[in-house]
Amino acid sequence: MSVLEDIAARARSTLERYAAEGYVAGMVGLVGIGDETQAVVVGRRELESPEPLRRDSLFRIASMTKPIAVLATLMLIEDGKLRLDEPVDAHG
Repeated sequence: MSVLEDIAARARSTLERYAAEGYVAGMVGLVGIGDETQAVVVGRRELESPEPLRRDSLFRIASMTKPIAVLATLMLIEDGKLRLDEPVDAHG
């Protein structure tokens, strides 16, 4: 098993637990290392429906603030301008 497959399997296990406990109907996650990525899809489209969630299922997003902030943060990390282990107050 590759490192990416191991990470995807651990992500799937965690996401399946949240879906099984009823916190969400289903989730889609994306894990990647370098140029390799793997989608992890678990659960159903709706709590009341048996229809499984698919990778291309549509989601309603009530607010775009968080996805945009995450994307900007990931871009800064990729460009080497931000590290995950540095204190937040260093950027204040």
